[in-house]
Amino acid sequence: MRGVATPRIDALAQSGMRLPNYNVESDCVPTRSALMTGRPPIRTGAFQSVPPGRPQGLKRTEWTRAAMATQACYGHAHCA
Repeated sequence: MRGVATPRIDALAQSGMRLPNYNVESDCVPTRSALMTGRPPIRTGAFQSVPPGRPQGLKRTEWTRAAMATQACYGHAHCA
């Protein structure tokens, strides 16, 4: 949504470290798992794309950045 105010994200960007280069894997699953967890795909077990219904991929026990943000109450009005 263009034009929406994002003061917390803006503050994070102002105080954070710039990482201008992100090298991706040749397949979408490993790249997505790395972005979601901050860990190399080989560590998460998601190092290749798999057909739907197969047991490979990101484990349910893997700790994602979204889960970390939720636990820290990031972006929740009731936590402010």
